[in-house]
Amino acid sequence: MREQFATQPTIPVVDFNPWMFSGTEQLVDHFFAELASQFKELQDDRLTKAAGLLEKYGDSIGSVAGNFGLWGGLFNGGLALARSGAKRRVGQRGSAGARRDRVAQKLALLERPVVVVIDDLDRLTTAEIREIFKLVRLTASFPNIVYLLAFDRNRVEAALEETNVPGREYLEKIIQVSYDLPAVPDQMLQSELLRELEPLVDGIDGLRFDEARWGDIFVEVIRPLVGNMRDIVRYVLSARVTMDALARDIDVSDLLAMEAVRVFRPELFLQLRDMKLALTETSSDFGSSRKNPAYQAQIDELIRISGPDESVVRALLGRVFPASIKYVENTSYGSSWVDSWKKQHLLASKDFLSNYFDRVAPAGLLSFRFAEELVPKIDTPTDFAKALATVPIELLPDVLGSMETFKGEFPESGMSSAIAALLNLIPRVPESASLLGGLMVMRPQIIVARVILRMLEQREELERADVVRTALPLVRSYSSKLELLHMVGHRENIGSKVVPESDVQPLERELADEILRLGVTERFAEEWDLARVFGFAQELNAGESVVGEERSPDVTRAVLESVHGENRAHSGNSRHVRVTPVLAWDWLVDIYGGEVNLRESFEALREADGDTDLVLLASKYARGWRPEQEDRWG
Repeated sequence: MREQFATQPTIPVVDFNPWMFSGTEQLVDHFFAELASQFKELQDDRLTKAAGLLEKYGDSIGSVAGNFGLWGGLFNGGLALARSGAKRRVGQRGSAGARRDRVAQKLALLERPVVVVIDDLDRLTTAEIREIFKLVRLTASFPNIVYLLAFDRNRVEAALEETNVPGREYLEKIIQVSYDLPAVPDQMLQSELLRELEPLVDGIDGLRFDEARWGDIFVEVIRPLVGNMRDIVRYVLSARVTMDALARDIDVSDLLAMEAVRVFRPELFLQLRDMKLALTETSSDFGSSRKNPAYQAQIDELIRISGPDESVVRALLGRVFPASIKYVENTSYGSSWVDSWKKQHLLASKDFLSNYFDRVAPAGLLSFRFAEELVPKIDTPTDFAKALATVPIELLPDVLGSMETFKGEFPESGMSSAIAALLNLIPRVPESASLLGGLMVMRPQIIVARVILRMLEQREELERADVVRTALPLVRSYSSKLELLHMVGHRENIGSKVVPESDVQPLERELADEILRLGVTERFAEEWDLARVFGFAQELNAGESVVGEERSPDVTRAVLESVHGENRAHSGNSRHVRVTPVLAWDWLVDIYGGEVNLRESFEALREADGDTDLVLLASKYARGWRPEQEDRWG
């Protein structure tokens, strides 16, 4: 309509924005003043003169605004009665009619009508809606003034409703011609929604988008929540910040689905935020029918409050949170799916869901991101080694654990170099941070070995020996070389047997011969598992001690450190863990060929280092102390 008003011959348009004035009193005060002001801006002499008269009319009309027949009672006697003194009202009551006539005379001289546009009436309070319609009614009979009112009919009729007086009847007394906007065709609404979403994701580098999932999520979750064009604007504007922040980390389909729930059903969104485990925790076994009663109650409540959008919620659970589907239908997902969801960056993964709700990546997700960057670089050994060096030490156990997620996806080119780099990393890896302080601690070599075994299991059995053989020369320490051979070999309780024994035995013999040729040198002081290195060489040397006559403090210190450990225990009614330092004493005696050699090595170390904790612990053992002699706990 505005476009038509602007065509020749143009029709003057005056806007009155009721949102600029708060409360019914301000609306009355400013209604006529605002119209008069915009009349003057139209630069028509007749409108300018009418504007002055309109302002004066507005000053006086308040005193009689509440006295227009039956409908005056609708507004509790009119606001002017509440803000003007009785004497002023009596003085102005007689002049209002005369001023109105003069305004009408001036307006009648106009060549074209003036259209007064009042939009968004339905967003006002009930009292303000009533006041606006009263003012329109008071001025509706002015010549050449046409009001164009835009509002939601149901909202306004409800605001004008009074006992025994339907709001619709009141509207019919004021509105001469009504136009109902046609419903937007579903196909047009869907096309507009998709069109508006396109620029939302354009320009985001590294966008994560699974096109195969998008169609179902859009049709079943997003589209049913969008009812009109205004909804599209709200949705796109609200989702923009989330997309900018998270679309590189979390699948776009999941993000847009959750943003639709957040915008259009915020009470459901708040419920979802408090049920992360119910949404992401898988069954212990595939097909398991066991259900957590607490999670079942949360899912039931979510569906209950969904009301008319129950189908949307059920689709959301099935498409975005498949682990939760067992609470609504006879389908379940086992723990094997967790890694897949994480690799796809889906909200079905607890870590990514926490990242979405909290906007702070949990520690597990930070580790996964490091692992996700590391794995593709395996085929470029230099890049892999550099990337591995950038991982913070405290995150190494979790990062290496996250690399196991990519079993079957490790690049085969460069695998030997990557295995060597991981083995060289062992001295830097702390014990598993998630278990520190508990009764079980995962040792660094086990953490590294698990990743390496996942890599080798990906290769054909006949290829694994070549991978190991190529990796060995790249490994810096004998401790790590031995760790590799033991993890792939056939030794009881430590070998995985992923490489044929016929291939491992020659490699072990070559390593033992190299150690025996070197003898005991200062180089061995840098080893992280020197006792095992000497024990291995001794085993392949017909049991003859390799280090029996050695008195080097550096070597003795390295041997002691490699057999130094802790016993952990707690009482039955306490969570506190008692830690007792220990040495593998019997093994030491065997490596040194007897206690005499061992004590002489301790004394040489005491002279070099003094009474360190390690020296004092060794001295306790030499005097006959054993861990079982400790006072019993409690």
